[in-house]
Amino acid sequence: MGTTKGLQRYDEATNSFTTYTFPERHKPHVSQLYQLRSGELLVGTSGYGICQVLPNSTKLVERTDYKVDEHDNYFNNLYEDATGTLWKSGA
Repeated sequence: MGTTKGLQRYDEATNSFTTYTFPERHKPHVSQLYQLRSGELLVGTSGYGICQVLPNSTKLVERTDYKVDEHDNYFNNLYEDATGTLWKSGA
């Protein structure tokens, strides 16, 4: 689940949460989780860009291939169209 301080996963069997680690140990406001058709899970943040959850891991990596410029760090809504192009909106 995305929170105002990062990303966590709830494990019902152990009644506990696992915290995911963002690059540079940031704890950003997660505004959206989006799964691409390829299966990649993207995490849109407010101010820290877009990250990808690494498979079988609690680590995330920054995806700079979706940035337009250095100030383009707000990914509040994500959408993949029929051609595979990722669209976003942000502040």
